[in-house]
Amino acid sequence: MKRLIICILSFLFLCGCGYNSRSEEEEVELYENMDTADQTRHYRPVHLNEDWMIAQAAKRLTLRAGSDRLQLAVRYDPDEVVIRKLGVTVGRVKTLEDASLAAWLDSDVEHKLVLSCSMAHESSVSWKDSEYIYHYDEKNNAWSSGLEVRKLQSRRLYSVAVRTDDKRKDVCDGVELESPFSAVGLLIFHEDAIPLELRTAMAWYVTVFPTECAGSLSN
Repeated sequence: MKRLIICILSFLFLCGCGYNSRSEEEEVELYENMDTADQTRHYRPVHLNEDWMIAQAAKRLTLRAGSDRLQLAVRYDPDEVVIRKLGVTVGRVKTLEDASLAAWLDSDVEHKLVLSCSMAHESSVSWKDSEYIYHYDEKNNAWSSGLEVRKLQSRRLYSVAVRTDDKRKDVCDGVELESPFSAVGLLIFHEDAIPLELRTAMAWYVTVFPTECAGSLSN
C-alpha cells in the first residue's frame, strides 16, 4: 500500500512539473508575441552613427533623435503611416492610385520618397534625383551598395556592416543594432541624405504592412 501511495505521489509530482514547464514556455511565447498598446519596448542603439533611441508601443513608434521627437502611427483604413511632430500631423506614407508606395511631408508634397520594385528580391527607393537599390532574401537579410544587414537569432537584433566591395560577407562582423524595422527598413532608415521623417516613416511602413518590394519580417 505504501509503495502504491509513493508511486501515485511521484506520478502527480512529475505531471505537475511537466505542466509547469509547458505553462512557462507558453507564457514566454505569449509575452514575446504580444503586441498591445499598453506595453512599450525600447531599442538602442538603432543607428550606426547616431545615439538615437526608438520606443515602440504596439504599432506606434517614437524616435528620439537628440532634441527632436518623431512619432509614427499606423492606420489600417486606409493602410498608411501618419507622421507627427509635437502631436501635429506633418506627413504620411501610403499606397497611391498608381500602386506606388510614397512618403511625403505636407509642407513639401511635390517631393515624395517612392519605393518600387520590378525584380524579385530587389527594390529601389527614389528621392529627388537619387536612387537607392536594395537586395534581400527570405531570411530577413538585406544589403545595398554601402551596407549589409543580417538578422541575428535574437528577436529584432541585427548585425550591420559597411560594405567595401560587391561581395557579400560569409561572416558579418558588423555592429549589433536593436531595431523595430525589417532588414530593408533598416537600410532605408540609414539613408542619411533622405529627410529623417520620410525615411523613418517608410522604414516603419514596409515593416508593418506586407509588400512584395521589401521582403518579409521574421522575428
